[in-house]
Amino acid sequence: MRDTTTHTTAVNALDFNPSQPNLLASAGNQSEVYIWDLYHPHSSYKPGPRSSKMDHIRAIAWNGQVQHILSTASTNGYTVVWDIRNKKEIMILPQHPAVISSIAWHPDIATQIVTAAHDGTISLWDLRHAHTPEKVMKSQDSVCGLSWCKQDSNLLLSGGKEILCWNPNLGELYGKLVESKDSLQVAWCPYHPSIIASSSLAESVDIHPIQSLRIRSPPRWLRRTTTASFGHNGKIAVVLKHRVLLTTVKIDPDIIKRSEQLESATSDLGSVDTFIKDRIRESCEKEDWTILKILFADDAREQLIRHLGFNRNQVTMSHQAPSPHSFFGKMVNPLPIRFLSSPLTDRSIAEYVGLGDFESAVDVCLASERFSDALAIAACHSPELFSRVHKTFIERYAHEHTYLHLLGNIVNRDLDSVVTTAALDEWKFILATLCTFAQPGDLARLCELLGDRLMKAQKEKQALICYMAAGHLAKTFSIWIARLEEKEKCQEEYTIRLQELVEKLTIFRKAIHYQESTVITSQGTYELARLYDTYCDYAQLMAAQGKLDIALKYISLVPEGYSKRASLVPNLQPEHGDVTSTEVDHSAASTAVVPDTVHPSPLAPPTSASYHTAPRQWRS
Repeated sequence: MRDTTTHTTAVNALDFNPSQPNLLASAGNQSEVYIWDLYHPHSSYKPGPRSSKMDHIRAIAWNGQVQHILSTASTNGYTVVWDIRNKKEIMILPQHPAVISSIAWHPDIATQIVTAAHDGTISLWDLRHAHTPEKVMKSQDSVCGLSWCKQDSNLLLSGGKEILCWNPNLGELYGKLVESKDSLQVAWCPYHPSIIASSSLAESVDIHPIQSLRIRSPPRWLRRTTTASFGHNGKIAVVLKHRVLLTTVKIDPDIIKRSEQLESATSDLGSVDTFIKDRIRESCEKEDWTILKILFADDAREQLIRHLGFNRNQVTMSHQAPSPHSFFGKMVNPLPIRFLSSPLTDRSIAEYVGLGDFESAVDVCLASERFSDALAIAACHSPELFSRVHKTFIERYAHEHTYLHLLGNIVNRDLDSVVTTAALDEWKFILATLCTFAQPGDLARLCELLGDRLMKAQKEKQALICYMAAGHLAKTFSIWIARLEEKEKCQEEYTIRLQELVEKLTIFRKAIHYQESTVITSQGTYELARLYDTYCDYAQLMAAQGKLDIALKYISLVPEGYSKRASLVPNLQPEHGDVTSTEVDHSAASTAVVPDTVHPSPLAPPTSASYHTAPRQWRS
């Protein structure tokens, strides 16, 4: 596609970057090394200043784990490791007495590399202590090429007079290729490791099946990882790597039916509504399901207010104001009206009004505590003056009338004070006030704050409603799981309660548009560890019922680095069949850790970093 004359001497080695396939490294004589970007092939750059330790470079290789690390090997016996990002050499391995003909990085460990020399020496190095090789393997003949199997790091091919297979981790010869001939290069097929390629001095490329290698043990991808056998009375024996499980497989038709209903319900909102109505009718935790139903409503705030026992129409009808006609009917205007013959205060106010000095008139009214007069005059001047009078009036009488105290908090947008100072036995009214006046960006935080106060007062049921209104998954779940663990763990009852817990979790996640996030504390633990345990328990339950597709769906919600997930995934792969998933571990009983950090607003569009989000109906 393109010719280049950048190299001034012969090019001896090429290697594509496995992490960035557009980057090609080339090496030649006189320590020439260049990096090419195939998106911009007209230019190239050097990995750093020319190394004094390099002569004619015979091998070059990118690190498979760290994409900016490159190594080169020279005929003078030196191997140099380069940092392309910082454009410098970062390590030089001790000189070998013979020509280094090939190098290869460990497919799994970023700090390990093997070098091969013309004297038949193959050395395994660990860059963390590179003063001496970790393992040394010796071939009877010169080694021309190396290839390390990506799928099994115990398999390393070397090419020369014979094609040999080594276990570099043990430093042992594993086997050799039958009927092999002189080869310059060898390679494992990157996508089908059961195929090996070699190039010979006869200018040919030969393809070999792995069966041609007489090795001591089968490669990793051909090993049997799990076996199972059915016995009498529903018993099943499962043989894993280091243990044998003997369990009883039980099929629970009720659990299967409910799990299938849950899967169908999450497909569309209409199905969710029907599913929730069924649970409200059947479940003993009707309050939880009622709140979940409200979260899906278009007028979620109004419905929650009504659910808390407040009806705007009833309040209006029970406290009707007197007719304005009755007020004006009582007014008597004596004529003629005299403005300046009134008492001194009235005369001062009249003079200021007559001269257009409304601010001074308001000051006189405030000084004599004529707040209604001050409000009437300020309304004729400006919103700023009216606001000042309004604020002064509320501050003056707030201690006498609590509704004025509440009004002041609402006007000043200080709902935090309402949440933190109001009596907790009026929590319903507080929550209704938040639903009415809280800004979209503040509602979730304020509901969570109210829930925290209720939890400290051991009002768990009331706090749960606040946490659900806040869209806070972690704190909502902590109450749900505590309820589940309070009851005796009879196996049959536990599976039903676990099923209902997962149902509520799934519907709640859908209502708040929850986005997955993985947060690890400074101690190295997961913030949502108990939630992940529940998903793992449910995955085991579904696998035991033969529902591997559902089991895999819930195990996928657990971070890959979570230990319990790592132990379950191999047993849940479809190719192992329904028999490999066995017992449900019910031993975990810790409450989910609630993050201490301030979370993003749940009423803004959900983000992947949020712990809790709120349904779209609340964003108003």
